[in-house]
Amino acid sequence: MARGTRRALELSRPDWTQVPFLGCDGLPGSGRRDVDEGRLAATVSLPSCAAPAIELALRWKREGVVPPAETVLAPSPYPAL
Repeated sequence: MARGTRRALELSRPDWTQVPFLGCDGLPGSGRRDVDEGRLAATVSLPSCAAPAIELALRWKREGVVPPAETVLAPSPYPAL
């Protein structure tokens, strides 16, 4: 969304092109690339949920610890603060 918003502002309000844009797609091929190439000031990276999910499943299988109904993973900024 940040990429589209930036493009729309570049076309309609060229005087706003220096406004820093923040994204929420920290994938290497899109959000991080946009930061690295200067289109975004920063983006939020979400960690993979696969590893924590596997750990919870293994703990349930091995130790009988039932996983919580919800597990929250903390986002991380890119570039790192």
